[in-house]
Amino acid sequence: MPSVAVHFDPANVEAADGFPKFAEALVQLIEDCLGAQRDKVQIMAVPLARPPIGRDVYIEIKARANDYRSEAVLSDFVGRVDELSQAEMGTPCRIRYFGYPGSFLAAAN
Repeated sequence: MPSVAVHFDPANVEAADGFPKFAEALVQLIEDCLGAQRDKVQIMAVPLARPPIGRDVYIEIKARANDYRSEAVLSDFVGRVDELSQAEMGTPCRIRYFGYPGSFLAAAN
């Protein structure tokens, strides 16, 4: 169920152009690090109307919490997302990961 929103300034050409390759590599990283199934991963590009304050790119990751996704696993995962985003989108990104208990979520399709 991991859901990822990548908010970026569309005027940042390197970030906008790097998004497709970043998104595909991120799906693989989510499978490898978080144990999610590819067909359950949702990644959305969110171009902003105005440049963001802070970083040019903000990545928000939401996923179900489980015993496997320990603090150490998530710390490693976020570090890898940081490396990947800088390599593919050309800029340091603000990254936030939110884990939710399964009972807090409802979903369809």
